[in-house]
Amino acid sequence: MKKVLTLLAVGVMLFAGCKPRVTDVDPDSVFGQHYTAWDFQVWSTLNDSDEAYAALLSMMDIDSSVNDIGYGLQVSPADTTEVMAKALDACRIYADIDTSQCYIPVWQQINDVKLVLLFAYGFNEPDTEMPILFGSEVKNARTYYDKAGGIEVAMALNNEAADQWARFTADNIGRNVIFMLGQDREGRVLSSPRIMCEITGGRCSVAGLTVDEAHALVKILNNK
Repeated sequence: MKKVLTLLAVGVMLFAGCKPRVTDVDPDSVFGQHYTAWDFQVWSTLNDSDEAYAALLSMMDIDSSVNDIGYGLQVSPADTTEVMAKALDACRIYADIDTSQCYIPVWQQINDVKLVLLFAYGFNEPDTEMPILFGSEVKNARTYYDKAGGIEVAMALNNEAADQWARFTADNIGRNVIFMLGQDREGRVLSSPRIMCEITGGRCSVAGLTVDEAHALVKILNNK
């Protein structure tokens, strides 16, 4: 199932669902390695309308018109090594052309036979590239079931992060973000929602997870 969160409904439904029974899960076992709240990050991702997106794919000698989905490139698992190597080279080259920003290629798993290559980017800081949000800025995370019966992880942000999230969502309506566990290209993309409206009050949520993944993510975010 495609892991996409529709952010338009977050403001209305975030705290409306029923809280699932808490399960005793080991996050390290669920995700295959140890993550902390700092490893949960929210990044912007390039859309196909961005000049940088077209330039990066051109450097990779890839025709995006064949399988482009608007914010990422669909790739067969058999081609991941070759495509990632090209993507890393393209990002390094483009960083020398456009010094105002750098881009991180990451994978999002769609199903057993399909992945999407995304180019993540965040806020520019001196000598580093920063995500929009860290999980360390989450005050409280919990699981709940939405009206369709799917499990989600709802979270509240601290005041500073809430203001930052509101400004960012207001300025980027129609664009995608990615919720990711991990660092750089080794990160695991949990979902890639499209921003449909400004989100105030420090609210956001992650959908498209299994029950164990949802409870494991809550433990990671609440274990500061």
